[in-house]
Amino acid sequence: MKLLYKTTEEVRQTFLSHFLKHDHQLIDPSGIIPKNDSTLMFINSGMAPLKPYFTGQAKPPYPRLTNVQDCIRFVDVESVGDSYHGTNFRMMGSWSFGDYFKERAIELAFELITEGFGIPAERLSATVFLADESLPGVPSDEESARIWEKFLPRDRIIGRPPVDNFWGPAGTSGPCGPCTEVFFDRGEEFAEKETDDVLVPGRHIEIWNAGVFMQYFKDEQGNFSPLPMKCVDTGAGLERFAMILQGRASIHEIDQYGSSYQLINQRIGDTAWTRVILDHIKTSILMIREGIIPSNTREGYLLRRALRRAMIGIFLRGINLTILQEWADSLSEVIDNKDLTMRQKSVIAHWLSEERDSFEKLMHRSRKYLDKIVMAKELDAQHAFTLKTGVGIPEDLLEEFCSRHGIPFPKIEFLRLIEGHKDVSRRPKK
Repeated sequence: MKLLYKTTEEVRQTFLSHFLKHDHQLIDPSGIIPKNDSTLMFINSGMAPLKPYFTGQAKPPYPRLTNVQDCIRFVDVESVGDSYHGTNFRMMGSWSFGDYFKERAIELAFELITEGFGIPAERLSATVFLADESLPGVPSDEESARIWEKFLPRDRIIGRPPVDNFWGPAGTSGPCGPCTEVFFDRGEEFAEKETDDVLVPGRHIEIWNAGVFMQYFKDEQGNFSPLPMKCVDTGAGLERFAMILQGRASIHEIDQYGSSYQLINQRIGDTAWTRVILDHIKTSILMIREGIIPSNTREGYLLRRALRRAMIGIFLRGINLTILQEWADSLSEVIDNKDLTMRQKSVIAHWLSEERDSFEKLMHRSRKYLDKIVMAKELDAQHAFTLKTGVGIPEDLLEEFCSRHGIPFPKIEFLRLIEGHKDVSRRPKK
């Protein structure tokens, strides 16, 4: 069954119109840099800027709110290259503060998915929280399961442990609770691997966390206590909905980014690396325009890593790195708030040039070490660790370089050595 096509902007407006129709108030999104929240480096969800409303530290302007929020989430960086992960995305969100709770939240989600977006119910599954010993004293969410039975058959309502269906907090402490997620079945041809799980990676895509039911506050010591009032936080990936409704292969190929994707893919010729490069350039633009500059610590380090990972994909294919600016210009013309981006174009160009020059110098120093790996036809973990910590060769480069030359990369042992090195670095000096 062919789905109703919607542009990315139509997806955004359909979502917001649905919740405005149901008495939600539209609020402005925040920037990607948190304000007065030391637990986060970036805004990583729609609710992150609203934490004071959930904790009772501030009063929301209205009991029901909605918006679309830019998010940065580097925890997904290793997954970028598949069809549905990115380090940047837009979260379509809706919230209830002491107003409706589980039943109405699920009703609103199902109505929007099936009527507003025209997605057939037979292609949907829902997950609910299933308690285990990792969260003692927190019961399974049987209430949400019963509510979903009004809309879906029982075999497509799936219990999941806390790691999957207990959300939060956004940082080391804050509001949290059980959640219910909605998955869309793209079809067998999208399955990434064989599995006995009823939800198959690649085939079944999470399109909406249709309700984080905020009932608890987790403190810095890991203790849970009831929140002053029950709240609902929902988050739906704008790019994932656009991908599904447009029949695109990935979130990176939706109509908004399609021209940039084609421009990059014509030169790279590798689907996964085209997605990585597009995503990382886009994330870098978003970060630089909000005042973050490349460095070796915190936000600046993550910006540098994103740029270098993009440059690795270009460098290893023998393409001149000056093309990075052309691709950044292409993306600057299509991303949200592009007028803001264009005003800051010279700043973005400056830092792209600085990082490109630095990377080229590193590659010049590294060439002899890379050539030796090819001659030896192997790379052990200790040598990889030395190249990373002593010479400064990025692990992403080592791994991709080995892959392109048919040399196994000892990732598990390498990461163990890196973690051990971090532990030593964290110890207080005597």
